[in-house]
Amino acid sequence: MITSRLHIALPALAFGTPVLFVNDNLNDVRFRGLIKFLNAYTINEFKNTIEEIDLEKPPKNPNQAELIRLKSDLIKTVERFMGGVNESNHCKN
Repeated sequence: MITSRLHIALPALAFGTPVLFVNDNLNDVRFRGLIKFLNAYTINEFKNTIEEIDLEKPPKNPNQAELIRLKSDLIKTVERFMGGVNESNHCKN
């Protein structure tokens, strides 16, 4: 996925989709703590690099192991908050 929008990049990351994040202000405070999980480029960097990127096989998202740990920790925190609710013991409609 190629996007300049964080609200598009983050769900893609959550599903393991490779993301090429292109934005001229990679130091924007909204990206702090998240940019390390994205293949991030300024517009000029992207223009200069696009020919080198195999869009059929894009690079994996960086820091994938850390992202998986973060996701796992978040799931555990939510499950504890919800009193241990998980797929095996919640109501199904």
